[in-house]
Amino acid sequence: MVKDKNTLIVSMTSWPKRIKYCSRVFFSIMESDCPKDKYHLVLVLCEKEFPNKETDLPEVLRLMIEAGDIELIWHPTNIFSHKKLMPVLKKYPDNPILVCDDDIIRPKNWLPAFVKDHAKHPDEIIVGGCVFDISFDGNVLNPVKRFRFDPPSCAGKIVKGARPANGFGGVLYPAHTFTDPRFFDEKLFMELSAYSDESWQYCFSVMYNKTMRWLSVYIPHQHGQQAGTYDCSMSKMRKPKDSYVNIYNKLLNYFPEFKYNLKKYV
Repeated sequence: MVKDKNTLIVSMTSWPKRIKYCSRVFFSIMESDCPKDKYHLVLVLCEKEFPNKETDLPEVLRLMIEAGDIELIWHPTNIFSHKKLMPVLKKYPDNPILVCDDDIIRPKNWLPAFVKDHAKHPDEIIVGGCVFDISFDGNVLNPVKRFRFDPPSCAGKIVKGARPANGFGGVLYPAHTFTDPRFFDEKLFMELSAYSDESWQYCFSVMYNKTMRWLSVYIPHQHGQQAGTYDCSMSKMRKPKDSYVNIYNKLLNYFPEFKYNLKKYV
């Protein structure tokens, strides 16, 4: 149960090929050193992918939902990874929301660090990890200049450079981070960035000059990935036209203010 607007909503999504891994992730979060009244767990799934709804879910996950440990939200259309945030924002517009991937086992200090950092920096986006840099060669975009995980020295500091946050480390958005009606336009985000919710979120964060800060505790999240999950990730559904290069080019062409502000970060 959500206590009040200060309760942190922790949201994940999944799909049939990876749903069996979700319960372990939720268990790892529930076993953290964070008081139960500080957070609320949510799982958003597409109705079309699970036609029999709860009956199609793994037994352990179903029992956790029935026990009230996890709130299950059904979304009528398949908006892929955007399910992590969009339906949850609609239901909990006044709460901070921490989105995370469904394949990473979380250490006990992961959730408490987000809760602590949000209390200290309530208006900032708290970032648990990034995996690549964006650059420009003149006016030519190079959205994946280099893949790299972040060093321990970045912990607690303002994110420097053009570095989109990624769900593998978790991203905490304060309430009312996104207010532009275009952000919630399902037709628009599915046209421009269907397979990259983090690119869509980053685009609007940059357009509105939101401050992004690294999580104060350094956690090498890549070591917590469950075996077999990478090969069945939603990103594997991407076709060449859905590459990061094409996604960012579409975003930059559609939102000139994004391109203008982004160059200040590069």
